[in-house]
Order: sequence, then structure tokens, then C-alpha cells
Amino acid sequence: MTYDTFDSEKDNIKERLYKKYKGMELKFKELYAQEGYFTPYTVKQYFQIIDELIMEGKVRVIYPKTKTGKERKHSYENLYNYGIVKFEE
Repeated sequence: MTYDTFDSEKDNIKERLYKKYKGMELKFKELYAQEGYFTPYTVKQYFQIIDELIMEGKVRVIYPKTKTGKERKHSYENLYNYGIVKFEE
């Protein structure tokens, strides 16, 4: 799957995810396992979709604190390993 195809499908994917999960919270890994794993799109492309939904105000990402109580910063690695995606109402 080329990036041109992804760019044309991205808005449809964002809309479908928002409608399906509106008001719900789930880990990014679970979201990708349910929605992206069997598609030709990569994890990085799903990160891009989540970033755009954050900018649109439709999604918040919650990161649990580290064992020492520090805040986690927004990054692809933290999103994949720890991120909880909350779809706003």
C-alpha cells in the first residue's frame, strides 16, 4: 500500500475510528490490534492518525506515570507501550 493511498484513506479511517470508539478508552496496542493489524497500514501510520485526532480535539492520550512518579512525554514509543487513547464525546 502506498502513502498516496493512505493519504486518501486517512480521513475515512479517522472518521470511522471516532464514530466507533466515541466515549471509550483503550490502549493504543489494543486499538491497533483491532483496527490496523489486518490492514496494509503500518503502526507509524496509525500514530499519524492519532496525532491528527489529537490536534482536532477528538482524542486525548493518557500516559500512566513511571514507577518513580514521573510524567511520560508524548512520543511514538510511549504511545505504543503505555498510551491509553481516550475518544472524546
